Amino acid sequence: MRTCHRFLALVSTALLLAAAGCEGSGGTISLNDYQAQFESALCEKFVACGIEPSVEVCKLGRTERNRFPQIVAGAGAGRAGYDGDAARQCVDTIKHLECSSFSFNSEGAICNKVFTPKVPVAGTCYADEECTTHVCSQVCPGDECCAGKCIGQVPAGEGESCLDAGCDFEHACIEDAATGTATCKPRLAEGAACVPSDNKCQPGLVCPSGTCKRLPDTGESCAGVGQCDDLTQACSPINQTCVARRQPGEACSMQSFQSDCVFYAKCTNGVCEALALLGEDCSQKECVRGTRCGAGVKCTAVDPQPICGQ
Repeated sequence: MRTCHRFLALVSTALLLAAAGCEGSGGTISLNDYQAQFESALCEKFVACGIEPSVEVCKLGRTERNRFPQIVAGAGAGRAGYDGDAARQCVDTIKHLECSSFSFNSEGAICNKVFTPKVPVAGTCYADEECTTHVCSQVCPGDECCAGKCIGQVPAGEGESCLDAGCDFEHACIEDAATGTATCKPRLAEGAACVPSDNKCQPGLVCPSGTCKRLPDTGESCAGVGQCDDLTQACSPINQTCVARRQPGEACSMQSFQSDCVFYAKCTNGVCEALALLGEDCSQKECVRGTRCGAGVKCTAVDPQPICGQ
């Protein structure tokens, strides 16, 4: 049995992606075409930023635990709304993103507006993205389809009280000790004073020392944050500065499971070793996302999750 309590994160890692102000290709995107266009744009950007070795590998990796088909099915069944214009803006924005954590996160608001949840508390759901509370509680046997219930409270918006419910993605809960109230307000901009233990900065910003700022850049210290703004950079485990990620075959450093290899390689015995691709031998290597080490000790494709409630 598995219990699923998932927060709304269309790309996780949210992901992540979009914005207004880019010169788009024009025209709305239909619900049936959105996933293909989104994933093509995203994977092309990931390759350009050194996150994936190829578009094909990227798309294969997204079949594992990919909730996109389920979200689309929910919209088709009326459990979520769909905005084709926002989808166009989202796809066009991805194509124009810089290879930086700040760009990916700060320009991501429009992609969160493509789907609008419609299922109220206690309503039947199949994905978090269908619930106005953003949480669909399910207990399903294995990977079988089963309906869940929307639980929790609807996130508060700007100006609303957040004493009982958290704020939506664009806002943070700001407390007023003098009045004993707490209200949702826009997240803190770059340069604003913040509390390191309670980061209320805008997406893409961190609060390491009392001020909202971007992640460190090339050559800067990344001590205490462990990440760099430039996605082609890694926080060196040796001197805690941002350095170019090492390619397969190059010497690497690793400490506490953190290495300076590219995302699709692993630091093994001081050398970046590329993960095994679909059909490759995995007796001595890990497989890339979307595959598993299967029969014959070869990386085989992972079956996509079933689409429920269509």
